[in-house]
Amino acid sequence: MIMLKNTAYARRQMIFYLAMVSRAEVAGFLSWTSEHLDRQPKEFVEKFRPAVKGLVVAAAGGEFAGRPNAQLFLGWSKQKHWLA
Repeated sequence: MIMLKNTAYARRQMIFYLAMVSRAEVAGFLSWTSEHLDRQPKEFVEKFRPAVKGLVVAAAGGEFAGRPNAQLFLGWSKQKHWLA
């Protein structure tokens, strides 16, 4: 759980920096992220794809309701964490 919490902290830091660049730069980063994820082992891709989709939804200003394949990546959970 500590690793998930620390990873979530790092993700929030990344989102902070993404908020400071242009939409074109964010789009480029998201494209690179998806391409990089696709080159990882299948098990890793299956676990982290929802987090990447969640980042894409958030970057577009969307809501998560009705998007079952997108996940918020939080560092805490009242139940078993979806990445655990």
